[in-house]
Amino acid sequence: MISKIFLLLILPLFTTSEPTEKQSNINLEISNIQDSKGQLVVSIYSAKDQFPKAPFKVLNIPKQANSKVTKASFYLEEGHYAIVILNDVNSNGEMDYRLGIYPKEAFGFSNNATVSGFKSPSFEDCLFKVQKDETVNVAISLNKI
Repeated sequence: MISKIFLLLILPLFTTSEPTEKQSNINLEISNIQDSKGQLVVSIYSAKDQFPKAPFKVLNIPKQANSKVTKASFYLEEGHYAIVILNDVNSNGEMDYRLGIYPKEAFGFSNNATVSGFKSPSFEDCLFKVQKDETVNVAISLNKI
């Protein structure tokens, strides 16, 4: 009896999620990974007023060993999105800075939008569209200042 209860509690941890009728597959390819330590933090934004402070979804993706490229897939509902990726080398979940202003860790934006001076790209610069029953390929190259 105890083993059946244990199995019912643990089984959902090993099943993969399937998309709902309203969701589409997103294939993410992250390149230019210079450090094999830590994880990749993928922050997904669905509205301009969230960007870049309050993502509606955050994914922690392990890096592929001995590779400068990591791939991941996930599902999103139809809509407009922007992605910011942090190469979180020390796995603390946040960007670390030198002298309080210069990022220590690499980062990237959807559409490979770039930082201009000290200004991050806008939500519109990073925007991509997801339509129902569509596979979207998003390639992001990490940069370090």
